[in-house]
Amino acid sequence: MPHCDSYAPLCPLRIPAGVRDGQRRRMKRLGGPGSDEGEPGDLYVTMYVTQ
Repeated sequence: MPHCDSYAPLCPLRIPAGVRDGQRRRMKRLGGPGSDEGEPGDLYVTMYVTQ
């Protein structure tokens, strides 16, 4: 999975078919940096569906 640093306004995200309003998706290690130069955290994305 590609890295998304906190300075980039866009991150690649695949939205699965059938996603419902309010569902969350976790993107492993694409969040902010860990403390003491640890691994980055997870990024959680909440889906808002309109028709």
